[in-house]
Amino acid sequence: MIQTVLFDFARVLLFVQDRAYQGSLSQYYQQLIGQHTSIWDCYRLNEELLTVLKNTYQHQYQLAILTASETLPRHPEVAPKLTSLFNPILLAKELGVSKDQPACYTTVCKILQKKPTEVVFIDDSARNVAAAQTAGLPTIHFSDTQSALKELALLTHDHSTL
Repeated sequence: MIQTVLFDFARVLLFVQDRAYQGSLSQYYQQLIGQHTSIWDCYRLNEELLTVLKNTYQHQYQLAILTASETLPRHPEVAPKLTSLFNPILLAKELGVSKDQPACYTTVCKILQKKPTEVVFIDDSARNVAAAQTAGLPTIHFSDTQSALKELALLTHDHSTL
């Protein structure tokens, strides 16, 4: 039974305003630092997903983040929007793991004190999704919010979001 929903951060919960940009969100931030007064000039949160998580999943499941991003989740404008909903927020680098390796998800499950089958992982990277599957986690390969929510509802047996 699913107890925790573990989210990737970049391109699942946070997107760049420039929809044509395909590179690293952290590198994008480094390029634009000092050019804008607010981080929201460059980025946008996935408000649709966050609203559903607040209204439907927050009180039934542990919501957590696993990210390769080092700066953005802790940015003073971003962190307050995350910490009320997600706990813990895990940075792969601080854990000494890489998200494209199954050992990463074994480590995360130990930290969460959950069995792999109790944690569903949502990520936009096929390599990371495959690594999580190898470690035994149910997964959702994120392509868009509506599809991810439908898959999550099926995995959690919560049909109110279908």
